[in-house]
Parts: sequence; C-alpha cells; structure tokens
Amino acid sequence: MEDETLEQLWRRESSEGDASTTLSREDLMDMVTVRARETRTSMQRRLRREIGYYLTILALFVSAFVRPLRPGMLLAAGALGIVLIGIVATLHRGSKRLGAPDLDGSAEAAIRRTLRVVDGTMRSYLIAYMLCLGLCVAMLLALVVLRHPGDPLWIVPTLVGGALALVWAYRSGRVYLEHHFGRYRDGLARCLAGLEGP
Repeated sequence: MEDETLEQLWRRESSEGDASTTLSREDLMDMVTVRARETRTSMQRRLRREIGYYLTILALFVSAFVRPLRPGMLLAAGALGIVLIGIVATLHRGSKRLGAPDLDGSAEAAIRRTLRVVDGTMRSYLIAYMLCLGLCVAMLLALVVLRHPGDPLWIVPTLVGGALALVWAYRSGRVYLEHHFGRYRDGLARCLAGLEGP
C-alpha cells in the first residue's frame, strides 16, 4: 500500500464522523504497522544486497594478493581488508537490528525505534565507507612518499587530489544513501505522521 493512500485514509477518518464510511483508528494503526514492517523488510533486503557487493569486492581483493608480497604491501592489504570487513559487519548489524523483536509492539513506539535504527545504520555506513576510502588515500600517499621522498611535485598533487577525492566521496556517499535508503526512512516518517494525525 502506498504512503499517500495511508495519508488520505487518515484524513478521511479525521474529517468524517460516520463510522460506516470511515476506517477506525485501530484499522489505520494496523495498516501503518504493516506498512512499517514492509519497509523494514525492504531495507533489510537492500542491506543484504550491499553486503553481497562488498563480499565480492573483498573476495576479488584477497585473490589479487594471494602471492608473495613485501611486508609493507601485505600490511596495507590487511588493513584495507579489515576495513572492508568492518563495512560488511556494519551492514550486517543494521540488517539484524531491523529484524529485532523490540521493533515490534505498539505501532508508534516501534516506528520511532525503527527510525533510530535506520538513521544509525545510514550514519555508520557512511563512516565505514569514508574510513575505507581514507585508508586508500593514505596508502596512495605513503606509496608516493616512499617512491618520491621529499619531492613536492609528486607529494603535493597527490595530497590535494586525495583530499578532493574524499570530499567528493563524502558528498556522493550521502547522495547514494539518501537515494537508496532515505526513501525507507521517509516512508517510516510518513507512517509515523499518519499515526500522529494530520
């Protein structure tokens, strides 16, 4: 059921007093609760899909380094692998949290708790994503410094380019989250508004 339909039904219930032509508040609460549960399930599927993406990246990353390496490169590869695992763990925790029993119960309280989980998952995802990219930039800068020690013609452009890349990544990451996950949060917010009245 679309969120707009819920809003229309709520207004109809609020503006008309004839019980024979309107839905009761209990019926509306049941509809909103079902809609909120569907939203949580949809977001869980999306999070699992994101986990699949990162596991694929991690598998390709590990397979690319299955050969003798210098200790420095091995350490860098291990650090990046740990960050990728951290992203997967963050998404997995958010997915499990959306299915937790304490998100059931009274409609309004459940939706408020779910909104907090969704916001926290989006925030944690962005932080983990930026840590991963920040580590990549740091590794690139360290490689340039090792190969061209004290040479500003290499170090300065790499530093500036890395900083610009992080700014772009942060902004694009927020846009990505809003596009793929913001609609779930907005849908829950509309469900909550439906419970609170017009």
